[in-house]
Amino acid sequence: MILDENSAPTVNAALEALPGIEETARKFRPILLPKDIPLLNACLFLRARFNSGGSVEGLKTQIVHVYGPRGGHFANLCSAGYLEEWFWPLHEALCSVYPGDLETAKAKFQALYNNIVTDLPWTEFVFSAASAAKITTDICTKMKRNIQNGVNYLNVHGLGKRNVKKVLSILPEIQSRTGAIAAHMDQDATRIFVRLEMRPQPPQISN
Repeated sequence: MILDENSAPTVNAALEALPGIEETARKFRPILLPKDIPLLNACLFLRARFNSGGSVEGLKTQIVHVYGPRGGHFANLCSAGYLEEWFWPLHEALCSVYPGDLETAKAKFQALYNNIVTDLPWTEFVFSAASAAKITTDICTKMKRNIQNGVNYLNVHGLGKRNVKKVLSILPEIQSRTGAIAAHMDQDATRIFVRLEMRPQPPQISN
C-alpha cells in the first residue's frame, strides 16, 4: 500500500516502480520510526515518478493530505536525496560511536532524524505556491536561527523549472540581508541546490 485505499496511485504505476522502491525501503525500514514506514513507501514512489519525468504534484498533494506537514517534509527530503546522502551516513556514524549498543545508536539516530523531518532546521524547500517575498523572509529567518544555534549554513532546494527561476531571483536579496555567500550551487533545468554559508566575521579590535 503506497498511501491509503482512498488515495493510492494506480496499481500499474506502483508495480513498475516497486522493485526500486522495495530495495531502498528494505534498507531504511529497520532504522526509521515505525509510523513513517508507509510514508517512506509513498515518498519513494513519488521520487521514482519524478526521476522518470512524470508529474508529481497530484501525488505530493495526496501525501500531504494523508500524512500532514510531516509528509511534505519527508517527500522533499526524499526527493532531494537526503535518505542516502545524509540519513544513512548519520546512522552509520552513530553505530560506529556505539558499536556495542546498537539500540542506543538507533535511538539517537531516530531522535535526530525526527527533529529534521519535523522542523527541517538546515534545509529550505522552495514551493511554487509561495511568493518570492515569503520564501526570502523564511530563509533569512531560518538562517538567523541556525546561526544562533551554531550552524552557519542553510541548504536551499527547488524542484521544477519555476522554482529554479524563483531561487535564482531571490538569492541576491537573501545574500544582501544575511551576508551569506552561495558556497556551492548545482542546477539544471528542473532542479537547483544552493548551499548558503555565512562569511567568517573579522575579529573585533578593541581600543
